[in-house]
Amino acid sequence: MVKGPKMTRQKISVDPKHPQSELAKRLQVDKDLDAGGVCVIKVATDRNLLRQVALKKILPEYTEHPTMRGRLIEEAQITSQLNHPNIVSVHELGVDKKDELFFTMDLIEGKTLKAFLKEINCQDRTARELFDHLQMFLKICDAIAYAHSHGVLHRDLKPTNIMVGDFGAIYVMDWGLARQKDRRPIFEESTINVKEDSQRYMVETNHPLGTWPYMAPEQAGADDSIVDERTDVFLLGGLLYEILAHVPPYEAKTMDELKEKVMSAVIDWPYERTNAYLPPPLCRITMKALMRAKVDRYQSVLELKDAVESYMYGGGQFETRRYQTGESIIRQGETGNEAFIIAKGRCSVFVTRDGENKPLREMGEGEIFGETAVLTDEPRTASVQAIVPTEVLVITAADFDEGLKSGTWLAKLLKVLASRFKEKDARVQELERELERLRPETSRTSS
Repeated sequence: MVKGPKMTRQKISVDPKHPQSELAKRLQVDKDLDAGGVCVIKVATDRNLLRQVALKKILPEYTEHPTMRGRLIEEAQITSQLNHPNIVSVHELGVDKKDELFFTMDLIEGKTLKAFLKEINCQDRTARELFDHLQMFLKICDAIAYAHSHGVLHRDLKPTNIMVGDFGAIYVMDWGLARQKDRRPIFEESTINVKEDSQRYMVETNHPLGTWPYMAPEQAGADDSIVDERTDVFLLGGLLYEILAHVPPYEAKTMDELKEKVMSAVIDWPYERTNAYLPPPLCRITMKALMRAKVDRYQSVLELKDAVESYMYGGGQFETRRYQTGESIIRQGETGNEAFIIAKGRCSVFVTRDGENKPLREMGEGEIFGETAVLTDEPRTASVQAIVPTEVLVITAADFDEGLKSGTWLAKLLKVLASRFKEKDARVQELERELERLRPETSRTSS
């Protein structure tokens, strides 16, 4: 995986000399960038193309281990064939003068998703920032869906394996645990001792492969054949969980406790792990992806992506409520902290004067009501009741506040218009009361 401190951006240069063929002359290996359990990432310079690349090779203590060598070759070959803008590109697979395996890939300028999220205060996050983070998530979904379409499972999705590059680029990294779905493991080796990194246990075939704080329950067993696309759906759910709450799905004080949580898929809801406000529909999407039984999860990455997109673009961010015929939705005189969009059904609007309900109008699908009281912080001036079974989307005062904080001219105009509408509505009601008062006098005069 390519991660670590932000690299100095190179300026474009040219040096039109005949390309070097000898490895030592065309590839200059520089400093270490990152080290994991069995591999190290180094910065290297391709002298022919005048660019920096990331070079991945096995740590010295594992260079002669056939399983580790085989996995490095598989990682390079799998990653190089996944031609997608959100998957890091592999350039070369070879051996150096010591006969040690390596491959080179893009050197990504940026930071891991883990580091990116650490720089953001979850409680101060705006709706726009959350929207941007969800767009990142959709790009990750695109990359994994693409891999699945080529029969490849990632099996180790986590925030440290996602790079947030400059200019909006997102990359899924570290395909070291990836495998072809319908192909059994090639390498059957006895147990080896591997360095532990952030509770990551990459051990031999027939043992769990993955990262425990994010692992799907089926990964915790010895039967790797039950791992499928829905396993990556679970891992994507873990990414979404951390995007929301800034913590992994599982946390425990001991390794035994952590393993038990993974195997039973005991996961608290995201809003239970933070004091920040998290939209309930988005939490429900996350928890569905993290269901213990694969059949209860989203059945594909695209299905999960569609759910998140519906939240982002189709009103999915709003709570849905249902009302039966004759049931009140809002009442005149009460404090207004919610507005409503009619998704299905019809409603009647009326005011109550002198104990009598006076109808004003009816509303149907797509119409909005209740927003004036929310924007002006004053009591509601009318009541709304369901005429038929009705379904509404609920827009909270917090949603309005978030929009008004944007400081745009449209937000300011909306609040001014609401205040003026409130004034006009009050004047209309005053005139109606005056008219009703005059009617008896007019009637007596006429008689």
